[in-house]
Amino acid sequence: MNVNVNAHRLLTPYIAVIAGGLATWLAGHHVLGLFGANQTQAATVITQGLTFLMTTGVVWLGHQKWLDGLERKAAADLEHAGVDQLAAPPPPPPAAAAAPLAAQTPPTGTTS
Repeated sequence: MNVNVNAHRLLTPYIAVIAGGLATWLAGHHVLGLFGANQTQAATVITQGLTFLMTTGVVWLGHQKWLDGLERKAAADLEHAGVDQLAAPPPPPPAAAAAPLAAQTPPTGTTS
């Protein structure tokens, strides 16, 4: 079932109701008088704040899903290429290869 619904049409009435209710509560508790604001101004500011927070949250969730999908695609590409993601690192060079370098440099603090 494909439902094509615009989210702003669904959420806008709820944001306005929440903002209006919160502004009414603030006006009833004489909080708005501290800031020199009336109920209409408070409702407008609350609506803007809720819209900002909801939009930011949706964008953040979208980015998280995009990054999750990108990581899964990269892992699938590596698996398709035959690269083992958990492969052990290459072994260190043998000690015999490092021996000539140690023989050439005398230790510090010794006299020759």
